[in-house]
Amino acid sequence: MKAGNLVEFSSGLFGINHPQNLAIVIGRETRKKKVYLKLFTIRGKQESKAENLTKRKFNLSVEMRGIHPPPDNEMLDKLKEWIQLFGKKDSKLAQKAQKQISERALWDKLIENDKIEPLKTHEIASIWYEKEIPTKKEQSEINDLLQECSRPGYGYFNKVDERPIKWNPITPEEFSEVNEEIEKLYVLRKAIIETVIGYDPEDPEIETIEFVPIPLEEAGLTTSQEELLSWVQNIMEFFVKNDTWPNEGLGKAKIRAIDGFQLSRFIKMIADEWTISNYRRMSNAFVEFLIKSERWDRIDALITLGQRSVLERQFFDWETPPHIEKLADAFHEPSETPEAFEGRTDLRELEAYTIDPATAKDFDDAVSFAKNEDGTFSLWVHIADVAHYVEKDSILDNHAKDRATSVYLPSIVLPMLPSRLSDDLCSLREKRPRLAMTVKINYTSEGEKINAQMMESVIEVNKNLHYEFVNEAINKGEEPFTSLEAFARKIDARRNNLALETSEPRLYLDYEKRDLTVEVKQASTSTKMIEIFMVAANEAVSELIRDAQLPSIYRCHPLPDPPDIEKFNDQSKVLENDVFLEPPVLPWADEEGEDGSSIMDMISSGGGEGMLGSGMVFKIDGEVPDFMKGKEEEEGPDLGTPIAKGIAQMTKEQQIEYMKPFREVIKKVKAVKDPQLREISFYTVLGMMGRAIYTAGNLGHFGLGSECYSHFTSPIRRYADVILHRIAKGLIRGETDPEKAVYSATEIEELAGHCTDQTIAAEKLEYSVVGSGLTLYTLDDKWRGVKSAIVSNVTGAGIFLSLSEAVQGRIRLRDLTNDRVIIDPSETMAFVSYEGKVRYENEITAHNWQNFIDEEGEASAVLMKLGDKLGIIINSRDYVDGRVGAIPFVEEKEETEENEELEE
Repeated sequence: MKAGNLVEFSSGLFGINHPQNLAIVIGRETRKKKVYLKLFTIRGKQESKAENLTKRKFNLSVEMRGIHPPPDNEMLDKLKEWIQLFGKKDSKLAQKAQKQISERALWDKLIENDKIEPLKTHEIASIWYEKEIPTKKEQSEINDLLQECSRPGYGYFNKVDERPIKWNPITPEEFSEVNEEIEKLYVLRKAIIETVIGYDPEDPEIETIEFVPIPLEEAGLTTSQEELLSWVQNIMEFFVKNDTWPNEGLGKAKIRAIDGFQLSRFIKMIADEWTISNYRRMSNAFVEFLIKSERWDRIDALITLGQRSVLERQFFDWETPPHIEKLADAFHEPSETPEAFEGRTDLRELEAYTIDPATAKDFDDAVSFAKNEDGTFSLWVHIADVAHYVEKDSILDNHAKDRATSVYLPSIVLPMLPSRLSDDLCSLREKRPRLAMTVKINYTSEGEKINAQMMESVIEVNKNLHYEFVNEAINKGEEPFTSLEAFARKIDARRNNLALETSEPRLYLDYEKRDLTVEVKQASTSTKMIEIFMVAANEAVSELIRDAQLPSIYRCHPLPDPPDIEKFNDQSKVLENDVFLEPPVLPWADEEGEDGSSIMDMISSGGGEGMLGSGMVFKIDGEVPDFMKGKEEEEGPDLGTPIAKGIAQMTKEQQIEYMKPFREVIKKVKAVKDPQLREISFYTVLGMMGRAIYTAGNLGHFGLGSECYSHFTSPIRRYADVILHRIAKGLIRGETDPEKAVYSATEIEELAGHCTDQTIAAEKLEYSVVGSGLTLYTLDDKWRGVKSAIVSNVTGAGIFLSLSEAVQGRIRLRDLTNDRVIIDPSETMAFVSYEGKVRYENEITAHNWQNFIDEEGEASAVLMKLGDKLGIIINSRDYVDGRVGAIPFVEEKEETEENEELEE
């Protein structure tokens, strides 16, 4: 099957029946170990798997001109000559073929009869079978054949959605136009991709084909070819963004597939050949083509991938709907509506500052600070009064509720609220009066809280500051920032939180240089200070509402599960950290009916009734937990019933005792000298901690060591905060009857589950888009060659690696070995299970793997384990899912004379 050979393919392929099913081979290639042939047929150029050829041999060929075939007109004349020659010999087969139905044969028949109008199935069957009334079986055969044309642009017929259904054949003019455009596409491909045919050095009979991309600036494209390439790129762009094909096709008939030619497959083939890749997913091939052809830069690619990720998720939109923006535009500046100030505490004389990232667009929190004459201190935390503008159950409220959170992507913020509110009226801009919800907290000189008070207020921020400015001011000893920071440290010193600090990768888009940059942000003095104040405000408001016995929404962090603690210990052992966490004894573990099960244990044990998505579970199968029995008989408001105990159910002494070992573990992890191992160790700590959730029943917040915690300080970006503001407003106004509360416990249970689910969805969306950005970032030349990495996770999906600048990679297990691979239950290592040898999966653990070290110092069965450092080479990229594929770098050893003698 060399280029130029005459071959026969299966009758019916490409809609061509015997005896016209002959073709001239004009090229071949191997994809995924299958041979594909480029054929010149009576209907022009086609592509087919080699397996579709018959075994018939002709020993005839046309003379190739180098690697190029003769002109199409010469080949067509030669092919017609051979078809006529061999058709005479097989006249019986030809007669039989004429009776076979094919889409092309059916179309030919209709064209011969001048039938180019929409026809019903039985009308087409009547023409084909030359019967006035075809049988049901004959109509069924025609109907089955036409189903191939059900999709728009597929085949010779267009489905007309009428009742009954009709089929409209394309016209001969449309067919001719489509074939001309197919020919132009092949000419374009030939102009930008050179096909080099060679021979396998081990077997000269086997041809090899190599595709060499021609730089577009060197391809000498005509204006029409450039326009055609741009059209192809437009289709690629649409597909990447929407994960589906546009309503585009060839000719006026918009044909996407005909006679074996598929536009989608052809465009994918161009992308693969020109980028010298073979991506499984079309979107990844198109991203690489668009970048390498300079249609896109990396910013264009990231924005489009971000749009795609948003489109895939419910409740999030790339842009706020116009009718929502219009509703918000109707609001006026507070100074223009002085009646909005009535009943509010005027705090405009207080010196107030917002402190945010330099890139912040919205400012939802500000702080004020004062030392009182009696030696006490007062802290005011002012939060934008979103609830004033967004009334419960309004159209604006339902929009915000659906989203439940803003999403912060590298290229854009998807705000929960329309921009008129999020960036303007609810943003605490300097020198402008703003409506706020303020909590004033009084402290002793040593930072111990005395009391707290909530109020609806009017404030005017002196200055919108950013973290870097405040850090510098603190370093210089400038007031009031030095006193603020010192006071924050006093508050923090009295807390029982875990103080777990992690780095955060930030991906920035440099629009001037049209490129991506990455920074890994660490907590600074000013960020810690503001976080301490915000936590204090969240706790104070949460406690005031709890003490008033009003249904409320809490931000709870359940206690770690014992299995997760065991997993952490195993991982620490493999990392060779001197860290071990003895699972603390729960204060209620000895109580009758209490086994110390956590909320996550109970959820996974099969609870059904009352489960709120990823939120809180309040009852399982209608039963009240043992520790709550008797409470349902007490008189009092329904405030939600948690099924598990947490920090909230402990005394202060019990909280300190319970959290002590966790605090010590974190202290030891911080002391790990190797920065890479320290980072991986922090990951294992976070993995043990679990996820915080919104609930109506108060469990407390384990990570913060808080027995009562809610989200109050970010209503511009979190709907849970808006809920809490409405509850706080009711309390401020003296509405203390739980039966008449803004929300019932049942309503909050439903909202808590939704807010939790949306928070998780937003995190996944952000992670996905940042992952795509970091993958695009690795296209930089500096990522070529061998890079150092450390194993951060070991799973059945592969070995995950941390590289520099927050880039994550993955090695597939099959790239490590062809043997069976076992992952231990604690996901600390991957090791080989050799058939017929020791059953390693029953013997290797995090505690004994070192026993398997061989004479050369290698762990013979262990392929890779947590904390291993190695050199890797990036060998693939998944731009859509944001993954970098890698293979271990193995240095080739030169054979020495000594080695050769040993081998002999």
